[in-house]
Amino acid sequence: MNYRNTHNAQQGNITPHMRGEVNQGHERSQCQRKSQALNTQSHHQNNYQHQAEYHSSNGSQQINGHTQQQAVNNVNNQQSEKRYMNLKSHGSRSAVEIAADKTAKGWNTIRLEAAAKLPTQDKKYDWNNKVSIQITKTELPCVVGVLLGYMKSCQFKNHGGDANKSFLIENQGKHFFFKVGQQSTQTLLPCPVPLVEAHLMGMLALSEYVKNFEGMTTDAALEAIKTMCGHIMRSGV
Repeated sequence: MNYRNTHNAQQGNITPHMRGEVNQGHERSQCQRKSQALNTQSHHQNNYQHQAEYHSSNGSQQINGHTQQQAVNNVNNQQSEKRYMNLKSHGSRSAVEIAADKTAKGWNTIRLEAAAKLPTQDKKYDWNNKVSIQITKTELPCVVGVLLGYMKSCQFKNHGGDANKSFLIENQGKHFFFKVGQQSTQTLLPCPVPLVEAHLMGMLALSEYVKNFEGMTTDAALEAIKTMCGHIMRSGV
């Protein structure tokens, strides 16, 4: 056998068809490697996006939680302020309190309450059995007028569900005299109030009165109340 022919025959064992299959296999390997690389990159991107969404969501929850806590704190502060929107005066036999209040129809007013002194305890009052009266919208300017010195006194009756409560406020010069009563329980609670404390009560009542008239200043309200008191005193009502 001719050596050259044998060598050519051995080389001839790799046919063009076989070379094509080899090339195709090589290309498939490259495509698979590229596909694996793309899948790996996509997996990392998904993980990164998931982590980013988690941190974003977690941060949002923290922000919302912080906002909710602020809202709770604001409500608590408002409730604390509301609790202290009152003024008390203590006498030897009883005590009176004036506090901001609102009627069922949304009218801003004040509530007058009185309690008897406990006989067995010094400077302790029986607020559990107090007499409470909500000042009506027509009574409020009269109460302001008396407490701020535009009128000498005012007295109103027929308060409460049984129309058996009453109150009197009178300027006696050296002090103001409060008297709160409830006929059904035969309760009568008199209490002298120092001038300065009565003035503060009048200012609290005025501030609630002004809230009912949008845009009205306290100066305008005082002028109107002063005019009203003048009419009442001249008419002898």
